[in-house]
Amino acid sequence: MSLENLYPLNVLLFNPTHSRHFENPSVDQIIHQLTFGPLSRRNGTRVNSFDIHVYNEDQLHSSFSGLVNAFAEADIIIMPHDAAVTYTMFADVHVPFIEIFPYNYLHDAYRRLTNMCTRSYFEMMANPTSIEFYGPNETTESLCSKWAPSNSQSICLNDIHKFSPLHINMTILERMVTLAIEASPLSASPTRRSSANPVSPPPIIED
Repeated sequence: MSLENLYPLNVLLFNPTHSRHFENPSVDQIIHQLTFGPLSRRNGTRVNSFDIHVYNEDQLHSSFSGLVNAFAEADIIIMPHDAAVTYTMFADVHVPFIEIFPYNYLHDAYRRLTNMCTRSYFEMMANPTSIEFYGPNETTESLCSKWAPSNSQSICLNDIHKFSPLHINMTILERMVTLAIEASPLSASPTRRSSANPVSPPPIIED
């Protein structure tokens, strides 16, 4: 797909409430950079438009129909490594997916899942952070109590990076989004799926 799109690309950005949420840059900073940064403008001319929808666990789980529709309507999916990645099954099979891992941690379960769906898949790793970043009074135990669920405390204590908030390189994320746009066969138009995709997306569900 060309980078020069006339219609907004619907971006689903999942931001967990506790572990692996976007911290630096923040979600607001990510939205601002995608909306007004180099991916959106070239030589002063707008070449891309993004309609970014941010969800956390509570929002996705509040309504099954809302969950299905959020993924069914997405053109690009950006998510940290999380069990919620399984919801990509409700997205069109040609919608590209960017998975972001905590520093020094990779898991190929969802990569294999997306490959089975013939979905374009991209992955990136967050930057390292240290306990000292969160202040002199924080310890591994105190941070794990904030970030990890109760049944994962021991795992967090052994490897806190698996649960730590994400500090990412925005330049790399922009490159991932560029690759996702280029990899997608969908035309960024209101009729993109009916004209370009032989596989119908999940139906829109109403409660």
